[in-house]
Amino acid sequence: MVFIGRKIEGCALPFIATDNYKTGRRVGKFLKNAGYEEFYYLAPSVLSDTQNERYRGFRDFFRENGTLLPKENLYKSDL
Repeated sequence: MVFIGRKIEGCALPFIATDNYKTGRRVGKFLKNAGYEEFYYLAPSVLSDTQNERYRGFRDFFRENGTLLPKENLYKSDL
């Protein structure tokens, strides 16, 4: 067994770390390069550290490239 994206303290099982901030940036870059002009982010209603990092990377990519992401474009749902 291997954990992906989560290390459990006191557990000796191996884990694979993920860079969620970088993943969010890469998704933003992909969408912008694909020609999309409006961007939204759908996340669970309770944001985990993982989701927060992905959203922060997504938002920061657009901010640094001159595209504002209004707070209204962050949707939280329990789908």
